[in-house]
Amino acid sequence: AKLCTKAGLPPGVLNVLLGGKEVGECLISDTRIVKVDFTGGPSAGKEIGRQAGANLCYVTQELGGKAPMIVMPPPGGTQLYTAEKLNEYLDP
Repeated sequence: AKLCTKAGLPPGVLNVLLGGKEVGECLISDTRIVKVDFTGGPSAGKEIGRQAGANLCYVTQELGGKAPMIVMPPPGGTQLYTAEKLNEYLDP
């Protein structure tokens, strides 16, 4: 979150919260939450998917933690990959 702020992202656009099961359940059950991004195990992922589905919330999950991603500008260029290319990676 600090890196995003240093890069110019306005405060409040990205919020990173760390916590256990109780914090997660509170957030996912809140109807104001429109997107959940989770990295963890399959059993927790199933429960998060179930709870988020009850609120019709968008969910992205990395179950198992084997596909980390860092987005960087291409060598010699200044533009990041287009949203279309990034979506191909995130939503195959």
